[in-house]
Amino acid sequence: NELHINLLDLEKKRLSQDLFFKDSLDEISSLSFSPDNKKVAVVYGDSHQVIVWDIGSKLPLYEEIEGHSNITWGFDSQTLITAGYNFRLLVYDLSSSKSQVKLRGYPVRASNFYISRDGKSVFSAGRGISHWNLE
Repeated sequence: NELHINLLDLEKKRLSQDLFFKDSLDEISSLSFSPDNKKVAVVYGDSHQVIVWDIGSKLPLYEEIEGHSNITWGFDSQTLITAGYNFRLLVYDLSSSKSQVKLRGYPVRASNFYISRDGKSVFSAGRGISHWNLE
C-alpha cells in the first residue's frame, strides 16, 4: 500500500508537493504535521494505529504508538499526544525511544487537546476542560 499526501499552495492555487510513503497501511482517518514540518503523524482507519513518518526520508520513525483517533504535537516537535474513545490520553516523548506517560483521571472522551508552549501542561476539552501537569 502507498500513502500520498498532496500539499496545496493556497496562494498559487496549485499542488506544491506530493509526499509519497511506501508500505502504508489502510485508509487514513486523520493526520497532523509536526511544528517543524519534518514529521507527519498519521492515524489509520479502523485500527487507529498511529505511525510517525519522516518527511525527508519518507520512512516510518515510530510505528509502535498505541492506536487512538485524535493526535496533536507539542511545540518542540518531539512530543506527541494521542487520545481516543477508550478514555485514555497518552503523551509520547519521541526523542527518548517512544517513552509514554498515561494521564489518569481522563473522565470524558476528548474532542480536542493541547500541550502548553513550555511542555509542562496538557489540556483537553470534551464535556469540560481537564488539566494535567506533566512535571
